[in-house]
Amino acid sequence: MSTPYSDIFTKANILFEDASLLANLTDDEYTELLEIFLSKGKTLYFKSCKKDLTDINDTTKVFNETLDDEEQWILAQSIFLVWLEKQLYKEEKLRDRITTKDYNSFSKANLIDKLTILKNDALKQLKSLVIDYTFNSFEGFN
Repeated sequence: MSTPYSDIFTKANILFEDASLLANLTDDEYTELLEIFLSKGKTLYFKSCKKDLTDINDTTKVFNETLDDEEQWILAQSIFLVWLEKQLYKEEKLRDRITTKDYNSFSKANLIDKLTILKNDALKQLKSLVIDYTFNSFEGFN
């Protein structure tokens, strides 16, 4: 069996919605962006997966192994984290390009701080999911 990327993208879309991103991208471009987010997520944040996440079919956009729901949700959470990192980076770049006074009047108050807190919370949650996943079958020391 296999697991289509779209199964994971559906779960990721439940975790976040970016109307401005969707408005500016075609469906194919959005899917390609999610694939990049997935690539970073699986490579950097889910190294302990019991399945081989490198065993993929780039043509059909599937993992060749069947991922269970827990593994799919972990990957979806990693996509969410990568998306948050992108939002934070975008806001930091905006702040760097305009004066502090203009930035404060232009944006919502403390947006970077709020995004940083949200990113840290998402990272903490992702780490917790991965730790729980890693120890699912742990039966103790002999």
